[in-house]
Amino acid sequence: MTDYTQISKSDWLSLARTFYAHLFAEIAGFNEADWHSETRYLGWNCKDLVNHMTSAVTVNFKTLIQMALDGDPVPPLGFNLFLRNANEVARRKNKTIPETLEEFKKETNQILEQLEALSEEQWLLPAFFFIGDIDIRMLFLVQFADNLVHERDLLMANKRWQGFDTRFVEPLLDWFMRVFHPASFRPEKNGGEAATIQYHITGTGGGDWVLTIKDYTGTVSPGITSNADATVRVSVEHLISTSLARSAPFIGKLARALHFLVKKEKKEDFTAKITGIVASITALLGGKIKITGDKKKANKVTLKWFWHFWQRTEQTQENILRSQYNKG
Repeated sequence: MTDYTQISKSDWLSLARTFYAHLFAEIAGFNEADWHSETRYLGWNCKDLVNHMTSAVTVNFKTLIQMALDGDPVPPLGFNLFLRNANEVARRKNKTIPETLEEFKKETNQILEQLEALSEEQWLLPAFFFIGDIDIRMLFLVQFADNLVHERDLLMANKRWQGFDTRFVEPLLDWFMRVFHPASFRPEKNGGEAATIQYHITGTGGGDWVLTIKDYTGTVSPGITSNADATVRVSVEHLISTSLARSAPFIGKLARALHFLVKKEKKEDFTAKITGIVASITALLGGKIKITGDKKKANKVTLKWFWHFWQRTEQTQENILRSQYNKG
């Protein structure tokens, strides 16, 4: 299996250029009704979602890249990536559809140009995201992977989804499994217990992966082991739905209608928690995720030892504190 984490900056950015040209063409073909179709992402329609993709660039990724380039990558405590983004989506509500599309294209191209202008040394400068201390390359990959999944959200909303393109999903899933997933491990919740989980991921871009937890560290490598405590079988599509809280559109709308129950800074996580729990239960009860072996240990790994998508704000604050402490 190819280790896509080792491919060059120019290859990653070339791949991203190809993807975004394809994405721009797809959404440029949306009609008025398409833009207002409800997506599976956090109760937003397609126009809201494209505004979310734009604002992620303007208030989060550009800011974090500049902080990394300035040599001070860790944001102050209280920096809330998700509330900042949601506020920007709300601010863009009155934009016309042509304005929404044009701004998305403009901001995406600008950040790609900024990344293309970086030296190889700058590409690997320390940076920060909610999963903790990373580098600028990983900030780019987070945005790329996020928008690949948002392409799915947009096209599913309009019954146009034909499945992932191998060119894009294979390298990004490889990165997700090798790097992003282990970065969400919570050693303080693990208690030093060892575990080995075999993942059989089917569908476009899928493969076999082994999660090894030992000595308060979680690592993922490609391959098959005969010593797994438990085995998880899931398709790429359902892995994404459950990991990233994709549920039926009305679930997200319902969660947003209940925002009055929680504090402002927790509203986005509240929506993600409702949609994420429903997505997981639906997949398990529907047989879309199959677990064999030591199910008790598999549940501990999944439910307790890793951060969940809906805990992003708490995870961000904890990692800011950790990064500030490590910085001295």
